[in-house]
Amino acid sequence: MPILVEKINMKESIGRNLALRESADKLFDSIDLLQVEEIVLDFKDVTSISRSFSQQLLHRITKCPAKVEIVNESEDIDSMFYAVKNPKDKYKLIEFNEKEVIPFTF
Repeated sequence: MPILVEKINMKESIGRNLALRESADKLFDSIDLLQVEEIVLDFKDVTSISRSFSQQLLHRITKCPAKVEIVNESEDIDSMFYAVKNPKDKYKLIEFNEKEVIPFTF
């Protein structure tokens, strides 16, 4: 009979500082082998998370057949997830026009 829920302590599984895409991939490669209906990722005592780790984690969550729940994330980690999920449109500070370029000579 398969386990219905698997809780994974992120600090114990990966570390206090989550930084590499490869770490998220290794985690989900292991999760994919489990036959569970739900995964609980517990971020208790995780102090930092990089944008690249966040992006890869969220990507792998969307591909995971099990329901994935994130718990005990700090405000900083929650903010990083929000930033990854809601990227802002980049804007140009200056419109470049070659006709208006003034060459400088020294």
